[in-house]
Amino acid sequence: MPRYSFYLTAVCQVIVTADNEEQAGLLAANDTPISAYSFETGECEGVIAEDELERYARHADHVIE
Repeated sequence: MPRYSFYLTAVCQVIVTADNEEQAGLLAANDTPISAYSFETGECEGVIAEDELERYARHADHVIE
């Protein structure tokens, strides 16, 4: 079965109470669940060649088999 590479773009506005901007950014990034994001776009890069699969898997954020 062929494997495809997709780039997904999601957005989320987060309101954070923090001591400073750096801490607020870290809290927003680390404590916001994926379910809070709204997916905007998905772009298929195409079928992954068998000899490229390992490289793609190494750099992917998530693999669905």
